[in-house]
Amino acid sequence: MAPTDPLLSECLRQQKPTKEEEPEGLSWKDKPLHGMYHRQIEEVADIEKTYQWLTKAGLKDSTEALIMAAEEQALSTRAIEARVYHTRQDPRCRLCGDAPETVQHITAGCKMLAGKAYMERHNQVAGIVYRNICTEYGLEVPGTRWGTPPKVVENKQAKILWDF
Repeated sequence: MAPTDPLLSECLRQQKPTKEEEPEGLSWKDKPLHGMYHRQIEEVADIEKTYQWLTKAGLKDSTEALIMAAEEQALSTRAIEARVYHTRQDPRCRLCGDAPETVQHITAGCKMLAGKAYMERHNQVAGIVYRNICTEYGLEVPGTRWGTPPKVVENKQAKILWDF
């Protein structure tokens, strides 16, 4: 209704910045938080290949947004709540209590998760690679993707070792 309603048109006009107010060429990459991960990897990685999986994954918008927020370290962790939102006093990890609870700490640095959770995550990814190699070389593919593969599988073309 905005084009025909003068009041709505005026409200929309006032909400949009004028050309003088808009910084020239400013994008999400230029924002301090939302462009941080992109700026860090663009010097060392091929951006198109880095995000290729994301463009072909067919994810829901909300799932993609969550993944991007995690990459940008913008999930609501204790460190973010303490340093950005100022709603928490203690930024330390709720599991180990040593380091600030950041996305990086949770995914790769918490000593409480190192023993089991990181290994489970590693083995899930390795299991996918294992199954693909079995398929590629005509080896017997394990019946379930959740079970532990046999330690050694081989034929005339290949030999695959698991967890050595």
